[in-house]
Amino acid sequence: MRIKIIFILFTVILAVSSPALAENPNAESIFRKFTPNGVIDGLWSSNGQLLPSHIDVPGTDGCEGHTRSWNRKDHVGLDLTWYDCSPQQIRMLFTQVELRRSQTPDEVKTLSVLRGNADFVLPRSVDDPSVRVWAQGDLFIKIRIYCGPLASVECASLSAPVARRLASALPDAPRDSNLWNLFPPFVGIFSGLILFWLLVVVVKRLHTHITLERFDLPAGRIHPVDEISREMRRTRRRRWWGWLLSIYGALCGVSVINQIVHGASVWVGVILAVLTLPMGLLLLRTRQHRYLKRAQRTIYRPKFKDLLWLLLVLILGIFAVAIPALVLVGWFLIGLIDSGDSFGYVFGFVLIAGITVGGFIDRGAIRLRARGAREAMRRDERPYFLYLRNFGDDIQKIPASRFNRRSLWQKIFGPLSFMQRTRFEEIFTRELRRYGPIIAVGPPDTNLRGLFSVLAPQLGASRARLPHDTWDRQVRSWAVNAGAVVVSATPQQINSSFAWELKMLAQDLPHQRVVLICGPGDKRALHRTFGTFMSEVGRYELFRDLTTGWLTDGVLVLVHVPSPSGGTWHGWGAEQRTAWTYTAAVNAAMEFAHLNWARQETTMHLSSGPAQE
Repeated sequence: MRIKIIFILFTVILAVSSPALAENPNAESIFRKFTPNGVIDGLWSSNGQLLPSHIDVPGTDGCEGHTRSWNRKDHVGLDLTWYDCSPQQIRMLFTQVELRRSQTPDEVKTLSVLRGNADFVLPRSVDDPSVRVWAQGDLFIKIRIYCGPLASVECASLSAPVARRLASALPDAPRDSNLWNLFPPFVGIFSGLILFWLLVVVVKRLHTHITLERFDLPAGRIHPVDEISREMRRTRRRRWWGWLLSIYGALCGVSVINQIVHGASVWVGVILAVLTLPMGLLLLRTRQHRYLKRAQRTIYRPKFKDLLWLLLVLILGIFAVAIPALVLVGWFLIGLIDSGDSFGYVFGFVLIAGITVGGFIDRGAIRLRARGAREAMRRDERPYFLYLRNFGDDIQKIPASRFNRRSLWQKIFGPLSFMQRTRFEEIFTRELRRYGPIIAVGPPDTNLRGLFSVLAPQLGASRARLPHDTWDRQVRSWAVNAGAVVVSATPQQINSSFAWELKMLAQDLPHQRVVLICGPGDKRALHRTFGTFMSEVGRYELFRDLTTGWLTDGVLVLVHVPSPSGGTWHGWGAEQRTAWTYTAAVNAAMEFAHLNWARQETTMHLSSGPAQE
């Protein structure tokens, strides 16, 4: 079924994007039967000849066509020429036309009469004809008016009724040239990039969504967070559409003002602005879900090192944009590419390369802002979380979504990225950081990658590198003084160091505030990894409650609430493992845990008071 859906989507995209290659046989007869009599004032006589015509197109064999001519008694002449061209040739012709049109006086630029400014009036000297061109279907049409000493505007106005008559009679519609006016050589490339994105990124995301596995979550001790995650997505989606419609409505308003200035029709723009802008502003009034609000920021005191890194990122960003642009200009100057489609193809390649390099630079800049464990605890004085895991768990990933894109670059270009998965640790640590800093021990790398990790720490938990001979004492000290200890409950393997940490939690942790995070994966992998974890910790009293059979594979987060009688485990889960469900589960678990941990600590303190007296 999934293969059929992808095949149908692929077929529809190709059908929509494929150009119409068949020629319409009625076009030739329309040109042959056309006469300017009754269209332009005066009596026109034809020379009776249908002359062949050719127009050069760079990089191709050019376009072939025909020309018909008429004359009026006042020695005003009219030539009508039409060429059969491919869409690529038409784009290249309009590139050349736009270069000439840039020298056109403002009074002539406003003489377009076809819908969407589809036609151009080119500049002329006194002895040259007035030329009006446009494209319609697979035809490139040119009208020349020989009007001697008449002014350019008056001369160009004579071809306006001819353009209207032919455009209404010919099949298809005149090609809108607004995009060509802005980016003449690049229209096909942008269309190609959009098609490529649809074929690769959208299909990949659709496949990920369809194949997203569902997990069992029967009623019991596990609190479901599916409805919370759906509400989060609804509020985020409404606000996203609110921004989109508001910006579109504002642009429509600007367009209306521009059309009023130029005396054009404005009713379409007014309707769009009236419909979209109020709707967008209304959607923006949607109250943000409390789990989506930004966490309280700690006071930031910039240091000299931060300014140096900011300068380095700025220089790298300039080079990422400037070097491909300089290479492109150099190739153009030495003739390796021309001003037509080849220029657009290279531009598209440079654009993709720039977005990719920019993504890496943006990622590096975010990592440069990350702080080590000791600096994180120094800047944020709230009780910290200690994250214990096997170092191999750092590579766990989860499907990316609009929610987990952090920077402006990621929010703009993230949907176009081919990397549609993100590190799982960044998702849940981002939410835990709402309740306090989260620290972890970094892997003891000694290679160049490890050196870069020291300069720009991995995102997620704030890391610290510990000496090999004293790391266990430091971990025990951090665990005892932590607000809570967070543990990866689905490790790929349990090595001796991680086994020691689990034993330390079960036997040497006085406060017993423990949070288990069950990572992403399919059912088979999760049953294996969680089973390995339970076989290691099931013999300890702290984890004995988890072996009584109430857990299901839909659990995401487990929280231990200590008590004099041993404590109780509570779970939060969902039918799907996404960034949204993990965000809802972590926040719901932390709200519950902080309330009950504080209540239990108060109860234990009161109960121990009389005994001390």
